[in-house]
Amino acid sequence: MNTAPTHPPLEPDPTPATPIVLGTMAWGSVPPPPPDADPGAGPEGTAGGAQAEAAVERARRALRAGIEAGVDLLDTADIYGAGRSEETVGRLLHELPYEERSALKVQTKCGIVLREPDPAGRRLTRYDSSPEHVRASLEGSLARLGEQRVDTLIIHRPDVLTPVADTVRAFLDAREAGLVGKLGVSNLGVGRVLEFQRELESQAADGTGLACVQVELGLHHRTLVEAVVLANHPDAPRTPTPGASARCAPRRGSSCRPGGRWGRAGSAPVTTARPASSARWQRSWAAAGRSWCSPGCCACRGACGP
Repeated sequence: MNTAPTHPPLEPDPTPATPIVLGTMAWGSVPPPPPDADPGAGPEGTAGGAQAEAAVERARRALRAGIEAGVDLLDTADIYGAGRSEETVGRLLHELPYEERSALKVQTKCGIVLREPDPAGRRLTRYDSSPEHVRASLEGSLARLGEQRVDTLIIHRPDVLTPVADTVRAFLDAREAGLVGKLGVSNLGVGRVLEFQRELESQAADGTGLACVQVELGLHHRTLVEAVVLANHPDAPRTPTPGASARCAPRRGSSCRPGGRWGRAGSAPVTTARPASSARWQRSWAAAGRSWCSPGCCACRGACGP
């Protein structure tokens, strides 16, 4: 994997970013060719090279449109496009005049390990926010971006096997080394978010708090609306999650029903989609003496989960 050229060091910008963030998840990504395609159609072939350049050009136009609209924060992640997103972001930022580049902020994410083989040869996804992984992931992101520092590092998913205090300490060490400015979290339940906030306020000498809390919401992922905003509402989805037979350990006043349906006692059940699980999460949940409930599932309204 190629790394982008390193930019001249940028001075940390204390001004807040605009409310709108430009997502770069698909930047630089080329769809894989069909199985019967000519070998030259692959990412490394002649046709694939043309497709890759076309993907970069689309990203270039998107960046220009964002800048002209006043957006000054780009969002990426180490796993987006297996690193191609960060490479493309770095390449395009390097093309900008220094004055224009210095007005832009970059945030990236870490904490997901994709398709890691287990002893049986199966490729699994797991969440890892250990200090070792956080530092290695951040350094890899900086190399692909061609930057010496990112404005914000976001913990992508909940790793319940790593104490939050350890993850926070790893961030603070990286901040002290000048590699990152702020910490954010993504796809975490409220309890986990508050734990990060408390640890930051406790460990940081300046009382630093979380810079952002990202939630996944879009036409393809409506759980936040359907399971939270519509919780206990007549219009809430009532179809059980396919194949789910989950149970949770509810607090008093809550009920949990088989099939992934949760709700207040005496109310209509709501449904939450069970996320892609990992052996790492399942083992930790079982060790804690609890049955399955998706991290931050929200449909149980905080009655279960970490």
